[in-house]
This record gives sequence, structure tokens and C-alpha cells, in this order.
Amino acid sequence: MEPTSLASSIENTIMRTMQVMQESNAVTKKYLRHKNFLEVNLLQSNSNQKIDLATLNDSETIRSISQIDLRNAQETPYPSQNESYKFQELQNLIQELNKNIKNQAFRISQLENQLSEVNTEKISLLQELRDAKRQYDIEISTINSKYEDLDMQKNYKKPKPLENELLPEEKIQLLEEKYKQQVLANHGLIKDIKKLKSEEGLSKTDSKVNLLENMLHDNLKKHKSLKIRLAKTENLLSSDNSRTSPKLTPKKSKIRSPKPEMCQIKKKILVKSKSSTKTATTKL
Repeated sequence: MEPTSLASSIENTIMRTMQVMQESNAVTKKYLRHKNFLEVNLLQSNSNQKIDLATLNDSETIRSISQIDLRNAQETPYPSQNESYKFQELQNLIQELNKNIKNQAFRISQLENQLSEVNTEKISLLQELRDAKRQYDIEISTINSKYEDLDMQKNYKKPKPLENELLPEEKIQLLEEKYKQQVLANHGLIKDIKKLKSEEGLSKTDSKVNLLENMLHDNLKKHKSLKIRLAKTENLLSSDNSRTSPKLTPKKSKIRSPKPEMCQIKKKILVKSKSSTKTATTKL
């Protein structure tokens, strides 16, 4: 159980105890009034001591009152039978009232003992609470001192910024500018790629490739026909030379190969045509 809840329960117990004591005092006063009334009517004597109700606030007074007994019935001279019967009833009633008063006095003493025990326990609990609070304050101060030492160590080990080093805000601004420039460049590249991938660009490229392929085909045909005609003329010349001058050996005709520039152009055209067909198929 927590100290606060225990203290509150102790306070509630004390309040209930005080309430019971007040109720017991009220009942005791009521019985004493009744007893006093009966004694006054019974004894009819000036020497009979009346009970002062103003002294009923003290528990010791209640205990002393509870010890009062009626005088012997023989003091009344020559009672009649009816009076004796009434006197016996009153005496029984007074004895019952005395018994109730004694019980109430015993109950009050028990409640007083319980109240003293509760007060003692309350004092001990309050002392424990003070000790716990003192210990808590000590622990809090220790933890705060440890954190202060750690902060001092961090500040000591933290490197000092260089003079030419940019601040974090300047670095962030520079990176944002670079990012914006890169985004603009990427947008330009995307536009160029879309333009190259458009159908109009592909159609123009395909038409150029087809035109170059046709030109290459025609040039190859012309080259082949010229090569055949050249071989025929060389054969004719060699046969004529053998007839006119048998001693002279005819020169070997050198078959001219196509120029390397033409071969390179042919390779480039073929590579371009293949790449264009690949891009067209991937787009489809």
C-alpha cells in the first residue's frame, strides 16, 4: 500500500473513531439523565447528590459516574407493597442503566486506546514519509549532478567549428540549389529522350536509314558492275598483248577492293539501322 493511501485510511479511521466516541457520549448522557431522574423520584432526599450533566464531556467523569450505586432500599422507612414493587422495578432499571453505562465506558476506553495506537502509527508513517522524501531529494540531486558532469564532458569534447567551414544552414541551402539545378537538368534530359522516342523522330531516322541503305545497295551494284567490266577489259588487254608481243608477260591485274571509307560508312549505317529497329520494337 502506498504511504499516501495508508495515511488517508488512518485519517478515515480516526474520524470514524471520533464519531463513535461522540455517539457513545450522547448515549451515556441519555442514560445518566434517565438514571438521575429515577434517583430523584426514588430517594426524595436533600442529601442525594445530583449528577451535573455539564461534567459528562470527560471520559473519566463517565467512568466515575458509572460506579455510582443506589443506596440500600432499607433507608426508606416502611415502604408499602406497591412502593416496594415500583422500587424493585426502578432498581432493576437503574442496574440495567449502570450496566449500559459501564459498557459504554469500556467501549470508550477501547476507542481511546485504538485512537492512541492510530496516532502512534500516523506519527511513524509521517516520519517514514519525511525520510523517503529526504532520500528522494538526495537521489535527485545526485542524478542532476551526474547529468551536469556529462554535459560538461560533451561540451569539452565537442570540436570547435573552423573559420572557413560552412554553417549547417549554408550547407543545406547549397545542397538545395544543387538539387534544383539537377532537377532542371533532368527535366531537359527527359524532354530530349521523349523527343527522340517520339514517332516523328523515329520515322525520320527510319527514312534516313532506308535512304542510306538504298544508296549503299546502288553503290554496291555499281561497284560490282564496274569490277566485272574492269576484269573483262584487263583480260582483253592481256590477250591483245600476248598476240602482239609474246615475249612480254602480261601484268597481273589488281582487283581493287572498295575503299575503307565506304566500309566504315556501311558499318555505321548498319549499326544505326539495328539500333533504330530495337528502339522501335521496345516502344511497341
